[in-house]
Amino acid sequence: MRRTRQGWRGWLTGIGVGAAALGWVGCQGGGAVIEPTAPGIDGLYGRASVELSNARVVVGIVPEIGRVMHFGPATGGGNAMWTRDASGDEGWKNWGGDKAWWWPQDEWWAIRGEPGKQWPPPSQVDGEPWELVGREGGRSVAIRSVADQVLGSRFERRFRVVGDEAAMVVTTTLLPEAGVGMTSADGAMPAWAVPWVVTQLEVDGPIYARLVEGTTTGQAWLASMSPNPTPLTVLDNGWVALERRRQGGRKIGIEADVLAVRLAGGAWLVQRYLGSATGGRFEPAERAQVYQDSRYVELEFIGPSAGGPGPRSFELEWRLQDEPPFALE
Repeated sequence: MRRTRQGWRGWLTGIGVGAAALGWVGCQGGGAVIEPTAPGIDGLYGRASVELSNARVVVGIVPEIGRVMHFGPATGGGNAMWTRDASGDEGWKNWGGDKAWWWPQDEWWAIRGEPGKQWPPPSQVDGEPWELVGREGGRSVAIRSVADQVLGSRFERRFRVVGDEAAMVVTTTLLPEAGVGMTSADGAMPAWAVPWVVTQLEVDGPIYARLVEGTTTGQAWLASMSPNPTPLTVLDNGWVALERRRQGGRKIGIEADVLAVRLAGGAWLVQRYLGSATGGRFEPAERAQVYQDSRYVELEFIGPSAGGPGPRSFELEWRLQDEPPFALE
């Protein structure tokens, strides 16, 4: 269900923001002023992009393809993301990076009259251009997708670097398109439709997950979603370690609220589920998911499902740190 890929290095371009930019400034991605920034920041492949940064972290976002394509330290270089130049691909373009889809995947094509098909994503799920809809200096930005006319929804994602910390908060919201497709006139999407975030990383070692508080290994907190089971080790303080396996596609669902990996340079990337402003509930072992391929690992989170009208949203924190998170709990 995933395509093979190869690495490639690129230059980061940035949207110039004047000193008078106060609060959210509405704009269209196509109208942005593009300026080159420092060499050695990877993953943008010459495409118009936004750079967010502070003294400790640099983030590169490409609004057109709706992806975070760079996340790394402000000094010393390095990109945690797995990316590739997909501009020449036919059909669906696998850029890598971090993206938003809606869950469940089984419904992508089923609601389009092809229930036996699961891959690749329909273009309205992933493939149509996104736009830049707001920015606040070099600290935060918002992008928005086109509407999925069949489901009756669109995405908005907001990215914000955290003070002077090596961290970013990402808010991913599935917005209803009232009266469009399967969404009712009062803005109620199907209860099963929730935001899903997928982060592709270059990882050689284990993937670590912290179980949600109150979950025990005697409960149904793990669910294999592929025919290739993932070996795991139970650690202290509610953590488990999933062995890195490169043979065949491996997908596992985990009742976890934190995922962490050690990067090639020795730093740790930790993704932490912060909560949902729109509420709802999770199905067992679906809150967090890990997919492994021969070239990359995907850290995945989905939002809680909820009935009734209105958006569905959740927040993740991304953080670079020197120590493993389970040593700090």
